[in-house]
Amino acid sequence: SKIPEYISVMIMELALNSENTNLRKEAKILYKGIDNYETLIYDPEIRAKIVQEMTRKHELVFLSWKIGGGSAAIGKQGSLNITLYNKDDEFQDVKENIESKMSANTHKKSLIDFYRQMPEGEGGTDLGLYYLSYLEDACKKVNVKFESLVNQFTASELTVISLKFDFS
Repeated sequence: SKIPEYISVMIMELALNSENTNLRKEAKILYKGIDNYETLIYDPEIRAKIVQEMTRKHELVFLSWKIGGGSAAIGKQGSLNITLYNKDDEFQDVKENIESKMSANTHKKSLIDFYRQMPEGEGGTDLGLYYLSYLEDACKKVNVKFESLVNQFTASELTVISLKFDFS
C-alpha cells in the first residue's frame, strides 16, 4: 500500500505550505513597500531574520499525532490522528485549497501525468496537496476510513488541519 508514502508527503506539504504562509505574512510586516515577497523569503539572510521574528512571536507550525485511543478506548486501537496547527489568517484559502485537491479526479492518472497536466504556476508547493486525492483512493482500496478537516478558531487566527485514519 502507498498509504504511508502519501501520508508522509502530505504532512511535509501541509507543513511547508503553512510555514511559507507565515513567512510571507511576516515578510509583509517587516519589509513594507516591497512588491515581491517571494524573493525575500528565499534569500537566506532575510529568511533567517524573518524566522527569528516568527520565533519571537511564537508564530510557528506545530504537528502532533496520536496512535490508537489508549488502553481503555474500545474500538480505537487501529486509529491514527495527525493534527497540524498554524496561526493563519488565510483560513478560507487553505480550506478551499485542501477541499479542491481532495476532489481532484486522480483516477487513471499516474502522479507524474497529473503533475504534467497542472496549470502553469500551480506546481511548487501545491503539488503535495494533490496527494490527498491519491491518499483517499488508496485508503478506499484497503478499507481504511480517512477524513480530513480544516477548522479555524477566529479569535486567535489558529488554523487546525486534522487527518484521521481508522485502520480497524
